[in-house]
Amino acid sequence: MNKLSVLPAGVSASALAKAIEEFSGILGREHVIVEPERLAPYRKIYIAVAEDAVAPSAALMPSSVAEIQKILAVCNRHKVPVWTISTGRNIGMGSAAPATRGQVILDLKRMNRIIEVDAELGSALIEPGVTYLDLKDYIDEHKLPFWVDAPSPGPIVSPIGNTLERGHGYTINQDHVYSFSGMEVVLANGEVIRTGFGPLPNCKSWQAFRSGYGPYIDGMFTQSNFGIVTKMGIWLTPVQEGAKSFVVYYNRREDLAPAIDTFRKLRLAGTISVSGSVLSGLTLLGFGQRKSSFYSGTGAIPREEVDALLKERGLPQWRVGGVVYGDDEETTIKLKKIRRAFEATNPAQVLIEDSSGVVPSWGEGDLASATGQLSLDAFRILNFVGGGGVMWHMPVSAMKGRYVEQLCTMSEGILRRFGFDYLAMNWCNDRDMHQTTGIFFDRTDPAQMRAAYDCYDALMQETSRAGFGNYRCSIHYMDKAAELFGPELRSFLRSIKRAVDPAGILAPGKSGVHI
Repeated sequence: MNKLSVLPAGVSASALAKAIEEFSGILGREHVIVEPERLAPYRKIYIAVAEDAVAPSAALMPSSVAEIQKILAVCNRHKVPVWTISTGRNIGMGSAAPATRGQVILDLKRMNRIIEVDAELGSALIEPGVTYLDLKDYIDEHKLPFWVDAPSPGPIVSPIGNTLERGHGYTINQDHVYSFSGMEVVLANGEVIRTGFGPLPNCKSWQAFRSGYGPYIDGMFTQSNFGIVTKMGIWLTPVQEGAKSFVVYYNRREDLAPAIDTFRKLRLAGTISVSGSVLSGLTLLGFGQRKSSFYSGTGAIPREEVDALLKERGLPQWRVGGVVYGDDEETTIKLKKIRRAFEATNPAQVLIEDSSGVVPSWGEGDLASATGQLSLDAFRILNFVGGGGVMWHMPVSAMKGRYVEQLCTMSEGILRRFGFDYLAMNWCNDRDMHQTTGIFFDRTDPAQMRAAYDCYDALMQETSRAGFGNYRCSIHYMDKAAELFGPELRSFLRSIKRAVDPAGILAPGKSGVHI
């Protein structure tokens, strides 16, 4: 395999070689990666497609906006496409790989400055290479009274990357697309713009007031290929006076709908402070044990055997968990209301955090996550099957019990149809519920790869037709996911793409958007 054997669509080997030479002049040869062994981390994927199908041709590691501008000038001259990543840890949806084979990875991990942390406003201006762990370490070192709000893989991912993918965390700033203010963006032509009040000299509110003046454009740069975000203001969560958690167990599958409705009412009333989780019983088991340790058959574990297994292990069909904030008096009142509300739904058990803080939990723990702690424990579920394969299906439902029950039942049925177990984490917000359903498979088994690919397609298509849209998807499915939202929207987005990136060099195919 020669160094430039992988080429972007429509780009000749000579054009790419010339571009690589120019990139090396900008960055230095050590920051231009073309060797197969150095490109291996960018090819590592967990999804059900061959690595070769999404292999990059090269990777570039700029350290400044000026270098990005020079890179884009080269890309425009030679029509070389670039796929931008912050840390490239989008595990289960493509990791660092591009949506289409041959794109050059623009890896921003060297742009890792924490530019400013405002201890009065609770905001941080950062670059894409900063991770949640970097930010937490800064806060801890300077003894600032704030928490970071991180998703499950928080220590290793970028707040900017997660926000641009519309990710979620666990504190009061959990909806990340609503918990930032101010972007700096490099456009395809090399121009740099700042959103909100950022263009004003000596601006006093760039990280305080998101919308600024005129059309609100920040959303255009989330899940898009309209520009490269190089700075962002992230809102931090003030350390709360206190936090306590609760867990509710249900032993019947039909208890899901009343549990969801009860949670929604308590959340809308402000009794429950932040988003909660609803996990299936098999998911609870999957965080701690490998499937082969308790089941020797093939395909999905039969439903009756799952029921028997949960009963034998003392696990519920559903586990509902949440957190309340406040001082001891306030949390005591809230937890009494929560206990009373859930006990009216006839659960198997309602557990309230005791003085030692011991409540059965999952993964990194609801209380730990809701108080700004970071952990990689949630990744333990990737060992459920083994073999390095996982894809996440992420549909959204209104927070109505009957809808959530419909979605969960539908998802389980589709997974079983293709031989996969139903392991799902449902995140309950104010008015919506995000479901994260895992397809776990062995990437070394061609039959499992094919089944996982087909299962993902069925999940996307069938849940969308039932009215449950997906808010994120795997890189291999981006065009098909965009088709689900109709031709009118795709045409509109294509018009924007042609206006801001006429050469189509920025992440072609991202979210199904092409020139």
